[in-house]
Amino acid sequence: MKSLIALLAVALLSGCIAACGSSGKGSAANASATASSTETGTVSTVPTDITPAPVETKVDADKDNDLGAAEGDDHNNNSTLDYGHEANVSDTRTITALVKRYYKAAYTENGAKACSMLYSTLEEAVPEDYGQAPPGPPYMSGTTCPAVLTLLFKHFHPQLAIEYPKLVVARVRMVEHHAIVILHFGALPERQIGVTREGHTWKMSQLLDAEVS
Repeated sequence: MKSLIALLAVALLSGCIAACGSSGKGSAANASATASSTETGTVSTVPTDITPAPVETKVDADKDNDLGAAEGDDHNNNSTLDYGHEANVSDTRTITALVKRYYKAAYTENGAKACSMLYSTLEEAVPEDYGQAPPGPPYMSGTTCPAVLTLLFKHFHPQLAIEYPKLVVARVRMVEHHAIVILHFGALPERQIGVTREGHTWKMSQLLDAEVS
């Protein structure tokens, strides 16, 4: 499905979120961009192209689709799948619940609820970095985080409606207070989304999921 998410660099749900299940096209997630740099522990607020790229994706032996790879040269994305260490049971349970609540908010177009789950720096940057065009896309024009995210989720609702019911958190890899969450959307290629611990609470550090890199 056309995943929601090379969406935004601070963030940029799966065809929505991942890729249109029945179409075999790249997920809207290609419209997403990483909101958090897990290697450096910084949060970027510089948006990238938010328009979903019409990329053909397919499921292969390593459950992903390495974009740009030569025919037959797709390989396992160890940098993501082997990132840090496996999260413990408590963190995995908490992060899984957070991601599912966030995607439910996206599916129901509840921008206010979604904003409350964002890492504070990202939440503050949304209106300026995504609500103004440019740098944000015209369909996200707004002056508050709830208004901007509501428009984002409304724009991608057709993809979300297809992919949200298939959402499964496959595993969580982490380093200190940063984590990469690997997502499954049915038989589609795996996706990833970032979360960061702020104080004692895990928060979303991406607006939407992205290709496993």
